[in-house]
Amino acid sequence: MTTTTTTTTAMPTQDDHLPHLLSLKVMRLSRPQFVSTLPVYYESAESTSLVEGLENNNILDLNTCQPIQPSELHIRDFGLSQMLKLPSAFGNIYLGETFSTLISINNESPIPIHQMTAKIELQTSSQRFLLAEASPLDLTPSSTRDITVSHEIKELGVHILVCSVHYIVKTKLNNMIDGRVFLEAQLQNVSASPMYLERMKFEPSEHFQFESLNQIIDESNDKTVFGNHFIHPQDVRQYLYMLSPRHSATDRISRTTNALGKLDIVWRTALGDMGRLQTSQLTRKAPLLEDIEIQPFWPQEGDVKVVLETPFRLGIRVINHSNENMKLVLSAVKTKMGSVLLSGLGSRQLGEVGPNQFTETELEFFPLTPGLQRVGGLRVMDLLSGYTKDVDHVCDVFVLSHKNDTSDSYNCPQRVPLTEDKVQPVVRRLSQQSERRQSEERRKSIASLEKAAVAEQFAFIQQGKLPTNRQIHSIISRFLNSDVIKEQPISEDGQHVLRDMHDLLDVLQRALDSKNPDELFQSMIFHAKRATELQDMEPSGVKLLTTLKVIRHCLFDSRFRSLLSTVLLVAQGILSKNAARHSNGKGKGVADRTLPEDIVEDLRGLDPNLLRNNSVNEGDLISHLKNIFDIVKENPEYKSSLEALLTLVVIWTIRLSSQPIKQLSIQNNAGKAFDYTNPNLNIPDWELAALEAKRILERWSRDIRLDPFIKDLNNLACIVKADEELYDLYIKARILIHETLDDGFNKSSWLSFIQEIQDSGVVNSYQKMMTSLIHEAQSNIQAFKEDPLSKEISQKLQSIYQRLWYTKWNGIATLKPHLLDDFKMTLLPALIEQIKYVPLPPFTIRESKENTMVISNMVLTGDTLMPQTIELKLDDNLRFHPKSRIGSISVQSLLLNLYDIETIMEDVKFQYKRKVGFFDITDLGVATVHVR
Repeated sequence: MTTTTTTTTAMPTQDDHLPHLLSLKVMRLSRPQFVSTLPVYYESAESTSLVEGLENNNILDLNTCQPIQPSELHIRDFGLSQMLKLPSAFGNIYLGETFSTLISINNESPIPIHQMTAKIELQTSSQRFLLAEASPLDLTPSSTRDITVSHEIKELGVHILVCSVHYIVKTKLNNMIDGRVFLEAQLQNVSASPMYLERMKFEPSEHFQFESLNQIIDESNDKTVFGNHFIHPQDVRQYLYMLSPRHSATDRISRTTNALGKLDIVWRTALGDMGRLQTSQLTRKAPLLEDIEIQPFWPQEGDVKVVLETPFRLGIRVINHSNENMKLVLSAVKTKMGSVLLSGLGSRQLGEVGPNQFTETELEFFPLTPGLQRVGGLRVMDLLSGYTKDVDHVCDVFVLSHKNDTSDSYNCPQRVPLTEDKVQPVVRRLSQQSERRQSEERRKSIASLEKAAVAEQFAFIQQGKLPTNRQIHSIISRFLNSDVIKEQPISEDGQHVLRDMHDLLDVLQRALDSKNPDELFQSMIFHAKRATELQDMEPSGVKLLTTLKVIRHCLFDSRFRSLLSTVLLVAQGILSKNAARHSNGKGKGVADRTLPEDIVEDLRGLDPNLLRNNSVNEGDLISHLKNIFDIVKENPEYKSSLEALLTLVVIWTIRLSSQPIKQLSIQNNAGKAFDYTNPNLNIPDWELAALEAKRILERWSRDIRLDPFIKDLNNLACIVKADEELYDLYIKARILIHETLDDGFNKSSWLSFIQEIQDSGVVNSYQKMMTSLIHEAQSNIQAFKEDPLSKEISQKLQSIYQRLWYTKWNGIATLKPHLLDDFKMTLLPALIEQIKYVPLPPFTIRESKENTMVISNMVLTGDTLMPQTIELKLDDNLRFHPKSRIGSISVQSLLLNLYDIETIMEDVKFQYKRKVGFFDITDLGVATVHVR
């Protein structure tokens, strides 16, 4: 026979491994039996009557006439003791016997049990018998209910005894929206005498931390709401505990677990006897988590008072509990709002929120009615999945009729005579207030002038007018003398990098004085930007930034310069082989122009033996070309620079062939800035930029004049344009170069093109001119490299590059990760320190076709732009730019995230336009904006 027990409760269903509050015991009732023993016999001097009778010879004689004499007999003599015993096992029960059992139900918990009912049934293979059913009753802690039943066994087979107990426990749980749980526990003294409660302790589970709400908020926090620790008979105490997630409000485990904790109770009776009880794990019915959860919070610290008809700000935290990314939009539903209305925009983008992540925003509300009011009427929508959640109730606020603050009230004192000691403090206080007000006005006035100057400077930069040499000197000096860089402890690599950067800035300052005394570089940027803007719609236009990249590579990148030298050498080799073929093999090949040793060293990746050969055959030229394009493929910036150079050659060819460059005399007096905005020059911007770029290049090539090279280039352009066959070869060369840069090197295409050049006799006619032009270009490139300042800048850049990167065995360069932390503590704060004001462009908020808001005059203060958290990430370029066409895995991108930037913008102008019928309603305003 087996026994099963089932329990139902008003509390959530308990787990299988958690014990119930009631214990149920089943015991079979059987009659006791005598305990059997094995007696030990012995002989004594006086034989007993039984022994004598047994020893009598006549005992074997059935017809004996000698009877046994009567004597006193004991039960021990028959192997039985005088003790009774109960069965140690359930035993067997046979058909026709009566089965009797005792069911004992005991309340082992400290919680009273209410409406406890019991139902005892006996189930056979054919039917089920109801043996007993107890009426509802209450069980106090440690109390017991016993039930005795009997049943006559009338069937063969297995019988199952089923005991069902139903009971109700007085516990109460309140789950809050932010993950907090309020637990109420009821404690009652059901004994007949008073008891002293020594300890009432709550032990939370591992996912919660708790706060006892059973203390009186007074000067002494150890005073409880219950007074003394004595509990009289039948007295009841209600304890309250607030449980909150231990890790964060977004912790999914703490929000969904059902185990809360245990109660540990210790008490003593009147005579000092101690009792202790520890409850089983208290559980709850875990609330279901929706995909989107809304939590309110106060953005400001301290006490918050909500006053009637006064706007107040409320923070809204939106949590994504799903497993997918969400792109959230928060909007207002005015029809579902009560007497607290949303003030401002009715909809705002919250951005993309990852799984189990949250985002925060602040909303401004306007209360219309005093008293306890509901805040709600919000809607959150996911643009990716279309999921929408309406939040009718966010929180409740108590709206005051007026600001009841005693610090702001004024109580009129009684009239008393004024004395000197009472007048002086008042005069001193008024004087201090006046000084503070005047100082604030002066500060605002100075700040307004500085903001205007910064806004004007930013406007100049947008027009292409860079800062003057003096301003650049000032910026570099402030950066070099920054205390942030000097005081922060950083790694040894970081110290070397900062030292190299310091030396590089010193060289740049010297370069400004020697290479740019008349600010010719600023003039070139101005004219090049204007020319670029005019060419935005032309497919052959070159952007300003691309042009600057080409100049940077030509002046300061020794590897790029060496690459150009090799390209010119290959071109010369092709022309030389063509000349040798048409002169019956008497040409000299490439022997009359080979690469210098330093260029060979710079071009790592090319075969040095190929570069040093005095004669180059067709296979060597193809190897040269393939290695050149492999290097370009490994360096995407080289590819864009070469494409820009080809485009510049096209533009120069068209301009040189159609109209010669005008000779312009530019004043280059040292220390005197060139007036590059003078409208009386009456020269196109591109020609001005070209002349200025030529002069800059001449200064960086040890003052070697570029006029002969430009003249030869102009002549060659005119010849190419006039000769149809030569022009076709030029177009084919351009197309083949672009195809190779885009699709990779095609050996057969280049062999075919070289063969076409060798078969053409027109190239041989101009071979001497082209060779001379190549020699001039190589001389100019070499002059750039031999310039002292250019060489020094290249060395510093190369040193910084080597200290920044790890070079692994497969040739992939990786930035040293510890340098990111060094730069976060030094370079980034020093750069932000140089920014005094940052003007923002006006922007328009168009809520609908009729409603438009324009916000302008926004200027960020530089000293408030320092973030609380700086995050620097370095990863594969394709991680951040998945559509990039860059094929090299060595290209990496740096992601910079600045968090918790808090600043204030004063005198921000708001212009609101609303169209009503045929009229436009316009409202203007000035406000101070707090940005976080």
